[in-house]
Amino acid sequence: MAYSRLGISVPREAVTGVKNARLTLRAGFTSVRNVGAHGYTDVALRDGIDAGRCRGTPYARFRSGAWHHRRSLRQQLATLISLQI
Repeated sequence: MAYSRLGISVPREAVTGVKNARLTLRAGFTSVRNVGAHGYTDVALRDGIDAGRCRGTPYARFRSGAWHHRRSLRQQLATLISLQI
């Protein structure tokens, strides 16, 4: 590819994120955590999954403390059950 040295564009990163979200869901993961994205593609993907516009594993929303972690997991499991995935 002639422009490979330019890196990955924000739109391409978003499209790749949608594909990877679907693959992650199909692999059986119950939550994911993003460790870096450009141009808010992670936020757009999270919002698209939450709105039901694309299929993917819900993003983990971590806060401090084990109580918040358990609460987040319970909410995500309830969402998965309601979607009957």
